[in-house]
Amino acid sequence: MTHNQLDQDIDNYGAANRGANSTSPFGARLDFAMSYARKNGRMLREQLDKDHGITLTRSTLSKLLRGRIKSSKHTMEIAEVLGVNPKWLQTGRETMTDITGRLSSKERGMNDVKRIARQYLIPQNRADIVRLHDKLITAAAKNQLSHHDVSLLDHVLSRALIDDDEVYSLIKPARVR
Repeated sequence: MTHNQLDQDIDNYGAANRGANSTSPFGARLDFAMSYARKNGRMLREQLDKDHGITLTRSTLSKLLRGRIKSSKHTMEIAEVLGVNPKWLQTGRETMTDITGRLSSKERGMNDVKRIARQYLIPQNRADIVRLHDKLITAAAKNQLSHHDVSLLDHVLSRALIDDDEVYSLIKPARVR
């Protein structure tokens, strides 16, 4: 058997056996991105649900990976969870990750929020508030705050920020005429 005949047999075998196991370019990129992020299907689905409230079923993920579904309306969220460029995941254009070392727009935005708060909102002599603010912003950006946590923080801050007039009216009984 010659080299060309072997190549032709391999091509024919591949074409005959593609059928149900073939994948779309999107499915191949998704599979590669999952490997890059070291996430299996369960981990991806759990992270999508936790971070974005998106329920991706095992069946749908399998169909995406096998090419039975050609793309997803949740490509942006999937790319964020996997740490890859959404445009690359959707189209294959650009690079899979940012190789320049620049911060993502989310990280840049988080740093801007912290910087603006330090410069314009938090008094210079209050390092404790700066630390608390940074922890809060970081936790929010990583979706580490549950609804219960936010309600608790809201309650504590509401009590701490009562005006002196409100406190006085709560302590001093109203005049009876």
